[in-house]
Amino acid sequence: MLEGLLTTPFLERLNLWFVAAWAVLALYWLTRVGLAARQRQRPAVSWWSIPGLLLLLLAPLLEVPVLFGLGAAVLLLAEWWPRAFVPVWQRTAWGWGLVPIALGGAALLAQPVTFLSLCGGLALALWGLAHLLGGLLWLPPRPPSGWLPASSLGKVESPTFGTAVRWQPRHRPDPPELSVALGPGYLTLRNESGQTVQLRGWTPAHRNAFLALDRALAPRAEHRLRRDPAQQGVRVWYTADGSRDVRVLHADWQEPTPERTLN
Repeated sequence: MLEGLLTTPFLERLNLWFVAAWAVLALYWLTRVGLAARQRQRPAVSWWSIPGLLLLLLAPLLEVPVLFGLGAAVLLLAEWWPRAFVPVWQRTAWGWGLVPIALGGAALLAQPVTFLSLCGGLALALWGLAHLLGGLLWLPPRPPSGWLPASSLGKVESPTFGTAVRWQPRHRPDPPELSVALGPGYLTLRNESGQTVQLRGWTPAHRNAFLALDRALAPRAEHRLRRDPAQQGVRVWYTADGSRDVRVLHADWQEPTPERTLN
């Protein structure tokens, strides 16, 4: 096979350094595809790297220098275009990459070697390898974790840290639907109503703040909140299950300081 390649006239126009440089460019592109798969992305405009690499290869084979500049331009566009890679939400079927790899290998091993078998085989092999790497190295999304409030993690209709709920019109049910029990360093909210409520946010009575919540509280269920030693009360924003009507709980266990006003 190697003797046949060496005796093919048009392959004599390639030298070792050019082949090595071309292989480095091809390996660089495949590495880019693999790294993008780790970030859950797939090639989009970056697929143009395959015809760009073929144009670089055809320049010395056909003895047409302009193809080298055209191939370099295509490679630069495929590398720096804003949508070179696009997000993908599920793993691609990597097994399909074996089909073009097998076809490309068969074309490269065909005798005698022709322009069509060489270019077609390399294009199919690169396409199949990129598809294979994209499927094997795709990194599944991690479950949400960190310091962000639960209301902003993976929700279809996130309340944007609860601020939208805070400024909506609200009312105070009478009698209250939530009760408060104090503990050492914490307070316990208990759902006294007969329906599930969705806790949206809360704040200590002595602070002008809003701490987002996103927790469903079933009837008679409880939920703990931290309590500062100097805390005088609590305000809790919530909605009833199946309703967008915002309700608020005002609970004070100390007289508010006259000079402090909660907005």
